[in-house]
Amino acid sequence: MDDAAELWQNGAHEGPLHPTAHPPPSRFSLTDSPPRYIINAMDGLSGAEQRELQNRMERKQMKEFMNMYSNLVQRCFDDCINDFSSKSLGSREESCISRCVDKNLKGTERLGNRFQEQNAAMAQSGGLPGR
Repeated sequence: MDDAAELWQNGAHEGPLHPTAHPPPSRFSLTDSPPRYIINAMDGLSGAEQRELQNRMERKQMKEFMNMYSNLVQRCFDDCINDFSSKSLGSREESCISRCVDKNLKGTERLGNRFQEQNAAMAQSGGLPGR
């Protein structure tokens, strides 16, 4: 079992920052198709090599998502949680966490949208990233 699946199974997804309460931006969807230049590169691979590459890409994407999620949890915890005298969150802490998560996810989504726009513009002009 990989790290992300193990974290999920062990309950890392539960709590005030549960990902279904604030779904991640679409750029992190594990069902998205890879960019066209990757698909073109995959055409020269055998079926087994394509499956292996796809599995690696999915694992990398899950790892990136879990890193983003972990950083978000840490950032919002550091910014919002001040009182350790109770095992539950106070109303001020809950509203701070909610604002922090919303702000960060909206920023991440906006960044992802700009990145997609830039990729589309480069693809349309014939330029590929890194060239």
